[in-house]
Amino acid sequence: MDVILSIKPKFANRIFSGIKKYEFRKTIFRREVNRVFLYETTPVGKITGYFRYRRILKGTPEEIWSICQKYAGISEREFFQYYSKSKLAYAIEVEEVIRFKRMMDLKESFNIMTPPQSFTYISSINHLPTRIEDFVHPKHLMQEEFFTSLDTAVVVDKIETNSYNIREVLE
Repeated sequence: MDVILSIKPKFANRIFSGIKKYEFRKTIFRREVNRVFLYETTPVGKITGYFRYRRILKGTPEEIWSICQKYAGISEREFFQYYSKSKLAYAIEVEEVIRFKRMMDLKESFNIMTPPQSFTYISSINHLPTRIEDFVHPKHLMQEEFFTSLDTAVVVDKIETNSYNIREVLE
């Protein structure tokens, strides 16, 4: 199972460049997900690549910000404005990123007529470009050092959706 995630182009570009190593969401997947395809909203209106994730962190906006701020790829003001009416926050920890040379159309590639509001599930797709030259490889994948601060924490409870309760991670 994969998902198509709607995202503003500026945030997608920060993920592709490695600046943004967390994608923040108010709601999260309830099923096992392999790849997260990025549908860039207006003016792009196409799927521009995908990423695989390491895990999903769950907590209050304050807890999520305290852990993710260094690699958030957004300002503290933007972050708290986004979560202004939310008591719960999710951070998808981006691990492996692939950017397509040729963007994919929702209708032509997936028979999806309207972009997802947040995300939509799709069955794993087989018609991705297969030649290596159809992909733009990132300058680097996530560095091992990036995860050291989270790896030292003891995770007590892994929730079904691969998310971790931040309170338990911080204790």
